[in-house]
Amino acid sequence: MVCRNCGNELLEGEKFCTVCGNYNEENSVAQIPQDNNNLDIVVPEEPPEMKNQNSDHEEEFDTKNLININTTNNESENNVALDPIPPENIMNITAPDNSHPEIEMNENRYDRLLEAYVGEDYQEIVRKKINIYAFIFNLFYFLYRKMYIIGIIGLIILWVVAIKFTSFIIPYLIVVAVLSGVLFNPIYLKLANIKIKRIRKNNPSNDDFDLMEVCRKKGGVNVVIALVIYLIFIISIIGTMFSIKLFLNGKDPYFEENTNNRANCMYLTKNSLLYSRNNGIDGDIMESVCKKFGAEKSYFDIYVKMKNFDGSVSYLYFETGDQEISLINNTVKKSSLESKKMNGTITEEEQKQLDDFGQIESDYSKIKEDAKKYDELASKNKNKSEKTSFVFTKEELLR
Repeated sequence: MVCRNCGNELLEGEKFCTVCGNYNEENSVAQIPQDNNNLDIVVPEEPPEMKNQNSDHEEEFDTKNLININTTNNESENNVALDPIPPENIMNITAPDNSHPEIEMNENRYDRLLEAYVGEDYQEIVRKKINIYAFIFNLFYFLYRKMYIIGIIGLIILWVVAIKFTSFIIPYLIVVAVLSGVLFNPIYLKLANIKIKRIRKNNPSNDDFDLMEVCRKKGGVNVVIALVIYLIFIISIIGTMFSIKLFLNGKDPYFEENTNNRANCMYLTKNSLLYSRNNGIDGDIMESVCKKFGAEKSYFDIYVKMKNFDGSVSYLYFETGDQEISLINNTVKKSSLESKKMNGTITEEEQKQLDDFGQIESDYSKIKEDAKKYDELASKNKNKSEKTSFVFTKEELLR
């Protein structure tokens, strides 16, 4: 008996063709296909005993066993007979694969390039929303991460605020710190993405290893450049503030007079020290005060505070007129007069001398207090008067 579908010879009692799989009844007659140009494989008809079993799964059976094979044979043009298709060439159609290996591969490549570009703190920047380093160091951290444009713009704004709107400098720094901590990571990743695309575009023939090396050089950190930029900023802002202050003072009508008054007081005080030593009065200099007075303010009172060799403190009082120095009084004998007063042996003349010593100390304190008040008001731009009282330290006098 032969298969009625493909003509294959069947063994005795064999109902299914081993070539095409067709079911053959015992009394069936072989039907040899006449046209071999286009061969369509027909799904074999199920035997009666299997139809009842699979009636409930008809849809599943058809889906799993659907066969669609289109074969084009150029040899058919030469009337060459096609060989029967062996059963191992029959394919079952499987479910479509929804995975995208090419997309996953590109994402993995991008992650590797991004990690190479970011370098240090990669996990902190990619995974966390707030960057604590950007919050603490703010503009310096932008420069450290090679975001030079943003860092320099921020420093320029800080420079303007510090010079023109000094009272707003603290609120500005707080706002910059908060915004830096919150926005640094998304801004940095956005810029990194743009630069990585540019690197890949400019290096189309490079493999992943070469691209990663380029990303490391373009990205990462640079503490040296950040420090240089910050140092330039600090020098510029200090220099500008000093220049502005000097310019404003130069426009002050009392600036030149105050400068001259101080210079004259310093000169006369140093000469008064030489005068006292030449007159046998010596000791360790502690401090000095000077006051300019008179109708034409051409006279000076100079007081020198000294520590004597016995540990006591004394004051030297000088007067100057027409640049001449005269030692008017000193309190070197004050301690001995105070002892006489306590013993009740002090004379009227000695008591008057002791009162004069007290007046010298009082005048010294008053001149020093006036100079201090003037400096405090001048630092707040609330004093535009001429300065006539000055205080000189030991270091200034011995310089």
